[in-house]
Amino acid sequence: MKFQQRFDHVIQSNAWFSKKDTVIVAVSTGVDSMTLLRLLERLPVDVRPRVIVAHVNHRLRQQSEAEAEYLRTYCHDHDLVFEGTVWPIETHPKTGIEAAARDFRYAFFGQLMRRYQATALVTAHHGDDQVETILMKLIRGGDLHQLVGIKRAQPFGGGLLVRPLLDYGKAELISFARAQHLTWYDDDTNQADDVLRNRIRHQVVPVLKQENPQLLAHVQHYADTLTAHLALSDAQLSADCRRITVRRSPLTGDVRGFQRLPDGVQQPVMRRFLQALGPVSEAHVTAATGLLTGQRPQGEIALGNHVRLVKSYDYFSVINETELPEKPRVQNKNVVVSRQWVDIAKQWAIRLVAAPQAVMTGSDRMRVVLQPSELPLSVRNVQPSDRIQLKQGGHKLVRRIMIDHKVPNAVRDQQQVVVSAAGEVLWVIGIQRSFRAPRSDGKTFELQLKPLN
Repeated sequence: MKFQQRFDHVIQSNAWFSKKDTVIVAVSTGVDSMTLLRLLERLPVDVRPRVIVAHVNHRLRQQSEAEAEYLRTYCHDHDLVFEGTVWPIETHPKTGIEAAARDFRYAFFGQLMRRYQATALVTAHHGDDQVETILMKLIRGGDLHQLVGIKRAQPFGGGLLVRPLLDYGKAELISFARAQHLTWYDDDTNQADDVLRNRIRHQVVPVLKQENPQLLAHVQHYADTLTAHLALSDAQLSADCRRITVRRSPLTGDVRGFQRLPDGVQQPVMRRFLQALGPVSEAHVTAATGLLTGQRPQGEIALGNHVRLVKSYDYFSVINETELPEKPRVQNKNVVVSRQWVDIAKQWAIRLVAAPQAVMTGSDRMRVVLQPSELPLSVRNVQPSDRIQLKQGGHKLVRRIMIDHKVPNAVRDQQQVVVSAAGEVLWVIGIQRSFRAPRSDGKTFELQLKPLN
């Protein structure tokens, strides 16, 4: 299949854009992008989109002005819309100039996408670029997703960023450009081996091509296969995260559900779970996994940037301290219980009413026989020495009861209890009542709770 026919087939089979669409083509005047532009111009009429040529003069080389003027003339002669911009020298950073240039360039492309309501940005990344990128990432290390290399298509500017030349090698592009009598400009900075990519391009890739002439095709096949496998893996990880998530705000998960995951899946799921709040280090992923699978019922890990992962018995939460209200101070004042409803917390009210029998019914009430000397009853926060009477005899500290009921450390000092006038704890509200032996003297009352609207 001829060069142009192969390109036409790639465009038609992927259906990235159609005749009705407008596309932005990034053209630097190098051989890669000039070839891409010519290929797009020669697409069959029934699939050829409207082409907007985008060029950025980075002011980094002496020939930059000549390149921009040549491309402007080329577009005029070929009835193409030309959109150019200049990166002002005074905004060039002293370090990281390549990354800054890329940011400026793609910001400009994004503006054009919106202005022309374009459906795609098309760039001239090719097979040699793919090999260089994957080798660089293998050398530097990192997440498996990065080893996918350059994607054929990805979201950008409300449409797609498309790279249709990944199946072509640099030599093929040069051969086509010469056959088409194209004019292009070489970037002299690509010849110096002072950066890693150039060293790989000049010293490593040629040797690999000698070992296997099909190197580019094999690396692209690897990238496509890895992309497909990672898509399946990502879908499974997302499903696992949904299964263990019990609340979105704050982000809360089920400890036992996490522990039931296979050992090899726990760290990837934890990584995905934490990434919902931003980047996370492998050390934090390992530590969080160890906390949830360990024997300690409670604990926490600082994840940085004021974010903590807190394990509290059956659940774990990711807490962003900057989004929390100021921690309330513990109020130790007593609230006297009367016949009228009295608010005792943000969500509850309580009252004491006369009752005919000393029979307890429901978790929101307690019936008790009281002597006049035991009144009035009051509600206060738990104290370290508080204890309740047990039915089988003896007493138990309230703090031990809260541990048994898996009350989180963070809220234990806010637990409220009902006490008599003599200080006897009658009810650890919402958790456990104190046992009181049946008695005929005194008067029967019922403590009642109700939620506040």
